[in-house]
Amino acid sequence: MDARGASVLLRTSGFTIIELMITIVILAVLSSIAAPAFREMMVASRVRSAASDLYETVLLARSEAIKRNAAIDIVPSGGNWAGGWTVQVTSDGTVLSTHEALDAVTVTANSSGNLSFRLDGRVSTNVRQMVLYTGEYATIQARCVYIDAAGRPSVRTDKDGNAANGCV
Repeated sequence: MDARGASVLLRTSGFTIIELMITIVILAVLSSIAAPAFREMMVASRVRSAASDLYETVLLARSEAIKRNAAIDIVPSGGNWAGGWTVQVTSDGTVLSTHEALDAVTVTANSSGNLSFRLDGRVSTNVRQMVLYTGEYATIQARCVYIDAAGRPSVRTDKDGNAANGCV
């Protein structure tokens, strides 16, 4: 192979520094565009997850009330649902389940105090609706956990963008 053939081989292998820099700039621009949307998606996921966790807790408390033939309370930690909650037997305080504080999610109940189930699984307190939302992004829909008079929970999504009026 002559000297001219060797130089052609060296020039065609790999990328130039200019090509690499342009690629890095394009990736940086795309990342800066995608990052805010990704953050919003993560916060929306936290709201959905918190609503599912609360829904599961209500199902657990209701089924335990029926199974144990005893009253069961869901007690907000420090009187604040966003601070977590505990499921316990009303008569002796036996803790059945606990949930840690929620991150970046606010919970508003329609009434203060515990959510209590009678031994037949019906709700015996005024807490019947909990709205879960975030103040970080106005575009993220609130989720509501409703408990009907029979004690059956359901999760609804806010349709009007106003978490203050629940999920109407």
